[in-house]
Amino acid sequence: VKGLAAFVQDLDDDPYLREVVAEALAGTGNGHAVKALAAVVRNKNDTVCVRKRAAEALAGTGNGHAVKALATVVQDLGDELDLREVVAEALAGTGCGDAVKALAAVVRDKNDTACVRKRAAKALAGTGN
Repeated sequence: VKGLAAFVQDLDDDPYLREVVAEALAGTGNGHAVKALAAVVRNKNDTVCVRKRAAEALAGTGNGHAVKALATVVQDLGDELDLREVVAEALAGTGCGDAVKALAAVVRDKNDTACVRKRAAKALAGTGN
């Protein structure tokens, strides 16, 4: 798992292959995998496609570290809008209380864009909270 965790963070490797590895890592539930995926999600120098796939993979782990990384991205006004929308949906899928708090903060943030706030609101509605 450590080798794959290092691979998924290597910006010099093929982005498509790194997306596939991100999905595989999520299935392990391993701490090294979660940390590596969290690092990918937060890395603004990485491709949006790889970051999206890592976000979706992280959400599936239900790990607290994963939720924290996703919450950081969804609340970052300077990050890619489409990534933040995907992360909002991923957070909602965790069903975690911290995820709900992060999404609620996005909905209330009037400085955020309407599209991200709307996606966060829809994601919240899907959680039943």
